[in-house]
Amino acid sequence: LYMKYILFLFLLSSFSQVSAQAACGKYESLKKAFKEDNVESVCELDLRNQNLKELPTNLGSLVNLEILHLENNKLSAIPESIVNSKKLVRVYLDDNSFTIFPEALIKLERLEKLSMNNNDIKELPTTISKLKYLNYLSLMNNQLTTLPKQIGKLKKLIYLNLISNELVELPQNLYDMHHLENLYLGSNGSLKISDDIYEMR
Repeated sequence: LYMKYILFLFLLSSFSQVSAQAACGKYESLKKAFKEDNVESVCELDLRNQNLKELPTNLGSLVNLEILHLENNKLSAIPESIVNSKKLVRVYLDDNSFTIFPEALIKLERLEKLSMNNNDIKELPTTISKLKYLNYLSLMNNQLTTLPKQIGKLKKLIYLNLISNELVELPQNLYDMHHLENLYLGSNGSLKISDDIYEMR
């Protein structure tokens, strides 16, 4: 009888997980995503190429959001409420109008992948070290001139793309990031690269 009870609990748990996954979907419209019955079922929101200049202030009400695509819009800020989307692991903000790195992103503690290529970001905040699960960071074609030394604290980072910026030098502790498997630094005209870069692996 005990074994039957255990089996019942296992099947019930499996059914609940499958049901949750089935209810979790991808949306390509703000209107549909924020429909009252859909808010908790939005796991992926794809708003690419929609000429958006701003996002709704209640973006964070999408509490089960895991993947956010916002490429090729005209965004320059992210609403603070995004901190409530605690399950977010991937954010894509390429080809927008960001000049300042959105501090709200720093509060996404589970963030693993962040892409902000083709913007006009001039610096990264020192608080970037709080993204302890970040393993992919792409900032190609921005206006970065320096990197904060705190970037060296991203112990999970394996991919870093800094092509086509205005970097002059790199923080010394970047050379100690032996877990970094892919580092791209091309087209940074005045960048001085230490020979230590070749000993990172």
